[in-house]
Amino acid sequence: MLGAIPTIILFAITFAAYRMIVHGALMRTLAERRARTQGAMEQAQRDIASAEAKTSEYERQLREARAQVYQQQEALRRKWNDQRARLMQESRNEAEGRVKAAREMMTAEVERAKAEIQQSSEALAQQVVRSVLKTQPQPLGAGR
Repeated sequence: MLGAIPTIILFAITFAAYRMIVHGALMRTLAERRARTQGAMEQAQRDIASAEAKTSEYERQLREARAQVYQQQEALRRKWNDQRARLMQESRNEAEGRVKAAREMMTAEVERAKAEIQQSSEALAQQVVRSVLKTQPQPLGAGR
């Protein structure tokens, strides 16, 4: 056992030197590394949260922009429909005016034709009466 005493003392000196020289610096380095790693992880989590917030904001803005585009398209579609309806109404009104004018013209022509027929029928009736009165009846046996 006496032979082991110098080994124990040498071991104790080596252990004390290790603790004073290497162990303190190693623990500081590990603590600093752990702090940096933890800080980096926290920063990464903050960056992820920030990115998620920006993503949700961009998605909201995109939805709003799409809704605005749809509203503009709908307004334009309504404007075109109103314009088409107005043009169709104008066309109908114009066509009705033409039909009315044509009917009035036809009615006037029918009235004029009736008047002409009336005059012609009176003249023909007088001519027939004159023709009948001018011709003398022939005796029944005279022509044989």
